[in-house]
Amino acid sequence: MCYPPPVTNMERNIIISNLRHRDIIFPPQADEILTDEMQQIITWLLQHDVTKRPSSNELITSKYIPPLLMEETELNSLLHTTVSNPQSRMYKHMISALFDQEVSTEFDFTYDVDVF
Repeated sequence: MCYPPPVTNMERNIIISNLRHRDIIFPPQADEILTDEMQQIITWLLQHDVTKRPSSNELITSKYIPPLLMEETELNSLLHTTVSNPQSRMYKHMISALFDQEVSTEFDFTYDVDVF
């Protein structure tokens, strides 16, 4: 995804074989195309010793992947909780806020103009 696809099958085979070496050899142009962080993640994921490979949780919490902002996490949790309980007051407030929005007359008239 980060590296251009090989032109020939032989080139592909060489790249994959080099990545599978114990030393994990990157293609010649990798330094120009891949950032140091990308190379670190790839090296970490391709470790031959299973105990040295990261778990998904370790990878997400590593310095290589930016964390979600706390506000986003809290908002996602709040929305999920609200939507999952249609009997709550919060659900009714959210639905009324969504559907009681004022729409400009111009937007209202031009919304379905392509249907006619």
